[in-house]
Amino acid sequence: MSLMTLLWIALAPDAGACSPSPCSGGFVVPGEGATVPANLPALLWSPRRGSSGPDGEPTLTAEAGAALPLTLERADGLLVLRAEGLAPGGYTLNTPAHCPHVYGERDRDHTLRRFTVGPAAPLPDALGSLRATPGFQPVLEVSTGGGSCSLEVPAATIEVVLEPDPSAMPWMEALLFTTLVDGEPWFSAHDLNAEYAPGASWTGRGRDLLFTACGEQGQWADGSLPPGAHEVQLQARLAGHDAAWSTPKRRFELRCPDKLPVPADETPSRERWAGCGSGPARGGGVLVLVVMAALGRRRRGGTAQR
Repeated sequence: MSLMTLLWIALAPDAGACSPSPCSGGFVVPGEGATVPANLPALLWSPRRGSSGPDGEPTLTAEAGAALPLTLERADGLLVLRAEGLAPGGYTLNTPAHCPHVYGERDRDHTLRRFTVGPAAPLPDALGSLRATPGFQPVLEVSTGGGSCSLEVPAATIEVVLEPDPSAMPWMEALLFTTLVDGEPWFSAHDLNAEYAPGASWTGRGRDLLFTACGEQGQWADGSLPPGAHEVQLQARLAGHDAAWSTPKRRFELRCPDKLPVPADETPSRERWAGCGSGPARGGGVLVLVVMAALGRRRRGGTAQR
């Protein structure tokens, strides 16, 4: 192999630098440790990324060991699980799936989620209202499609938090939330390959962090809102039910400071530019050193022959 070929391999970008892992964790709503009313219409299952589909049927088991019948329905790529005979007590949901392994094998995944069922509750009369708190983050990590998985930018922010109506409190861990900004669904993430439970944002359930990215790199930040005035609203629904609830709209404004603070260390870390792999970037730097050493030996060899 020629030295030029080695150098090209060393400096070529890693095509899989921002590739997701072969499969990553799925989600169930309600999640681990949640408490929901006994009249919950359905559970929601988002299978693992990379899954070839369920390997067998999911099962729901009560603390006493009895299995409850489940009916599966598909909706927008998710699985709605309708359970019959929910009563107060503890339950374990087993969601099996196939997941292709990085080496081409097929692993079986059996994930157990445990949750509690409380007394039945009336459906919410109202969702609640929003609290909006302005702020500024000198370094906010956001996803980007500009060549790496994430980007660190200074950002003017608005933290949005739901203050639930009392009638919505029993349902909080089952509600599926959507953030609307200026009437359109809005979403952002810390990383291009980040995954969040259905109905949750990148900061949690019933809350979100809106932002406008400041500085030259802001144009590459996914979800960055234009500076100026906007309106935000949260909507919520329940899996397997047609009803939906909304908060009143809340007006807010995003403005970057006239002068941005200078970070203490502007040197990017190796991990920041290594993409989204589970480990450091491949050893291109080591290969460059090998090529340079080989070039040095060739140069010294040529000098000796003169």
